[in-house]
Amino acid sequence: PEPRGISAVAVLWTFGKCLGALLPVYLAGYYRVSTSLLVFGMMVYTGWKHAREAKETRLRSAMQLLDNEEEYMSTKAFRGKRGLPAWVSFPDVEKVEWLNKVMHQVWPFVGQYLEKLLVETIAPSIRAQNAHLQTLSFTKVDMGDKAMKVVGIKAHTENDKGQVLLDLYISYVGNVEINVEVKRYFCKAGVKGIQLHGMMRVILEPLIGDVPIVGAVTMFFIQRPKLDINWTGLTNMLDIPGLNVKSDSMIMDAIASFLVLPNRLVIPLVPGLHVAQLRSPLPRGVVRIHLLEAQNIVAKDNYMKGVMAGLSDPYAILRVGPQTFTSKHVDNTDSPKWQEIYEVIVHEVPGQELEVEVYDKDTDQDDFLGRTKLDLGIVKKSIVVDDWFNLKETPSGRVHFRLEWLALLPGTDRLEQMLKRNESVTSKTADPPSSAILVIYLDKAEALPMKKGNKQPDPIVQLSVQDITRESKTCYTTINPEWEEAFTFFIQDPRKQDIDIQVKDADRVQTLGSLTIPLSRLLSNSNLSLDQWFQLDNSGSASRIYINTVLRGLLRIHLLAGTNLVPKDNLMGGMVKGKSDPYVKINIGGETFVSRVIKSNLNPVWNEMYELPGQDLQIEVFDKDMDMKDDFMGRLKINLKDIIDSQFTDQFYSRQSYQNKAVPSAGLLFVFIGQADSLPVCDRTTSPEWNEAFCFLVRDPREDILVVKLSHSWTLPIGSLVVPIRELLSEPELVLDQWFHLDGTSPASRVLLRVELKVEELPSPTTTQPPHTSPDFSFASEGLLRIHLLEAQHLVAKDNLMGGMVKGKSDPYVKINIGGVTFKSHVIKENLNPTWKEMYELVLSEHSVQEIKVEAFDKDLDADDFLGRFSIKLNEVIRSQYTDQWYTLNDVKSGRVHLILEWVPTVSHSVRLDQVLQLQSLQSYQNKAVPAAALLFVHLERAHSLPLKKSGKDPKAGAELVLGETTYKTKLCERSTNPQWNECFYFLVHNPKDQMLVVKLSSGWDQPMGSLVIPVNELLAEPHLVLDQWFHLDGATPDSQILLRAELK
Repeated sequence: PEPRGISAVAVLWTFGKCLGALLPVYLAGYYRVSTSLLVFGMMVYTGWKHAREAKETRLRSAMQLLDNEEEYMSTKAFRGKRGLPAWVSFPDVEKVEWLNKVMHQVWPFVGQYLEKLLVETIAPSIRAQNAHLQTLSFTKVDMGDKAMKVVGIKAHTENDKGQVLLDLYISYVGNVEINVEVKRYFCKAGVKGIQLHGMMRVILEPLIGDVPIVGAVTMFFIQRPKLDINWTGLTNMLDIPGLNVKSDSMIMDAIASFLVLPNRLVIPLVPGLHVAQLRSPLPRGVVRIHLLEAQNIVAKDNYMKGVMAGLSDPYAILRVGPQTFTSKHVDNTDSPKWQEIYEVIVHEVPGQELEVEVYDKDTDQDDFLGRTKLDLGIVKKSIVVDDWFNLKETPSGRVHFRLEWLALLPGTDRLEQMLKRNESVTSKTADPPSSAILVIYLDKAEALPMKKGNKQPDPIVQLSVQDITRESKTCYTTINPEWEEAFTFFIQDPRKQDIDIQVKDADRVQTLGSLTIPLSRLLSNSNLSLDQWFQLDNSGSASRIYINTVLRGLLRIHLLAGTNLVPKDNLMGGMVKGKSDPYVKINIGGETFVSRVIKSNLNPVWNEMYELPGQDLQIEVFDKDMDMKDDFMGRLKINLKDIIDSQFTDQFYSRQSYQNKAVPSAGLLFVFIGQADSLPVCDRTTSPEWNEAFCFLVRDPREDILVVKLSHSWTLPIGSLVVPIRELLSEPELVLDQWFHLDGTSPASRVLLRVELKVEELPSPTTTQPPHTSPDFSFASEGLLRIHLLEAQHLVAKDNLMGGMVKGKSDPYVKINIGGVTFKSHVIKENLNPTWKEMYELVLSEHSVQEIKVEAFDKDLDADDFLGRFSIKLNEVIRSQYTDQWYTLNDVKSGRVHLILEWVPTVSHSVRLDQVLQLQSLQSYQNKAVPAAALLFVHLERAHSLPLKKSGKDPKAGAELVLGETTYKTKLCERSTNPQWNECFYFLVHNPKDQMLVVKLSSGWDQPMGSLVIPVNELLAEPHLVLDQWFHLDGATPDSQILLRAELK
């Protein structure tokens, strides 16, 4: 065959490439550019080229691996543990190839949806928000043919039965291609290839007994996934070394802000779900980390250029999810002692891990000394982990940790004990141990005030507890923001700390409202939570915020010791009495904890700690045997509070000291002890008889307990019995008469006794709250008097000129007085026939015999001159309903005033409301008065279960009622949580569809105790425009209510 000729196009293309490569060098020489700048440019280009090639290589390798996973598993390159998929490395992770086949089938339709989303929704939104991007468009959106793969799935069965918990190991290596163009700036950018690898947790909850069975789907990454993006166009610059790390980190931060713990993506499948609880559930618990010490740390500091070996200046970095702590560094040692304590909130177990890295502190770059990690699920199961952990990726070194799992309990039974114990815990860290955690779910706010210039604000919220402040996201241009965010705080002493909430504009300068909630208010609630609206202080009259606050205590219990246990190990065939090898089993809510065995001891000391989730528990003691079944030594089955009260009252917890202040008894307890049976072997008898009676004063039958202790000659304990007095309250005649088994002795040992309680009667019967108010018969019988001051004529001239030689005029104004209420018109300068055209309104009783007194005056710099007076009988105005008349001024030579007097009738329905509002809009007055469309009458009767003051005293309750610009205050009641006012008020309502009645309760006008907001339009929906009922208060306890009647006319 003949050889092919040389293509002219190919020659020109080669020449052009050479010219393009040499042109920058020529231009650099021509313009005398520095050689160092050229070298720097070449280095940047080389780094960019290397990063691009590495990304493309990784993308091709990953695609080949996913295309033929089985073949790659058999090759040497992928036999290492890290290269294997999760279903190979972990036996409980299952392969779900069927799911990947489904994903492959639906992937083209997923691509169509994403293309429609980007082109029709996201692009117009970007163009609308930024003037520089008005020409932005997606020129190509192709999700490729490589679908997302689930390389393994693990189902957890040990958690809550009301949910399905799955771990999906996701691997996405997509040949996606998305191109963006901004035509205005001739700018093109895009993405060509994405890798995303990570473990996503999917929770299906709640499970319901109806289709679709699952109420919602919650998804999140426990740890940040691995991300790799192949850029094109202008975004190629993001692959320059240094920029590539920062760009990938920024993108990961954006993903983490809504898909990495503690953030969750919740997709509700049925209506009516409490999505807030799913998006921000309570944490699983708290882990208290004691970073104690380390040993055999690698020496990194050398002297004299390595001739002399030194030591290290080690410090540790601890991470649990987004929570990071750094210890202090210890100078020049290979065995540092830190003795530091940290507390971390655990959202998910199993799954979350404690990651620890140790470094050597240097002036330049710190040297790596090793790392280790621990699954916190192990800590939850073991309750306490006290062990040494070897450092990996280093020749030597280990770290000593003590990790404690602290459960979260909705009660305060152990708060005092926890606070006392925390006082004895010493740590070199600044923060003392916490006794509780506080979770605040910030939901939304309403009716926030406008910014300066009557502009809508950009609200944010700052939440502070002591010296820790958290800040919400910004909601732009709205007075009704919705944040839907959760915040968690560690609490040292909930009795003394407060929550401080500041609502501010995004500039952090203008405050839109504030709120302070003492944590002691949560302690008074049975479930330690407040889920309600709170009225904002220093804000608008109707401004309020909805917050759910939950307090959870951290509980630990220590199994310390046993005394006088029964000996079970006999020697020489039972001829010689031996001892026992005791251990304890504690069963709590289906979980069992077993203590260690103490050899040959009837008074063992365990000193072990366990979690008590506040349920009924059973404690059993056994003697450990090698050859046969362990011997039973006794059991105790009782609820948690009984154990706290009875077992530790005398030894570990001190009772309240009254310092000789007498406490009245609530009853008498009569005890008759008869006999005992099957006691341990003594010198004389195992079945003694006493037949003795005793009497006790009982302070509180709900908490007091009777303890019976049996002993031999008062020195050798035989057994004991605990009878909570409240058990008698459930008996028909408050009597227990039976045999009781003894604790701390043989199973057959028991005692016969009769316990009878006599409760003192209270002198006053219990009162029930009335369902409705009982106002006076004259309530809401008032009417509205409307006075139109129009004009006057022929007024007397009072201002003389030139010493009275020249007659002047007057500067008239009018005073109208009705029953102590005075209205004053504005002054008309130098006019004897003034026109005012002003309107005044006043609420009066129909049976009033008052007079309307009108006086005219001439305004002067010194004393005003009198221009006349007249009066009108009010009952005449009420009788005529409408009077349009000129009234002659008395006690002067001349002058008259033109008035229109209206007695406005009222009705108890809203049929003509729209007509009244339309008529209002047509009227205007010089004094800018707006005619009222309705009257609102309020009878404030009483309240009950108001919160106590911060000092613990009963409040001096007062109420402030606000509607528009009108404010009334009630009297201050004597100290009581159930105050009674029985006061009536009225308001002029200009627009019932928009206005709101706000009732604020406080103690002594300085400590808020709750509030109530009633939109007036709610009364329009009532049959007779009346609301008469108990209302729950916002910002108070759940039981706090106020009884009032609101009636619209």
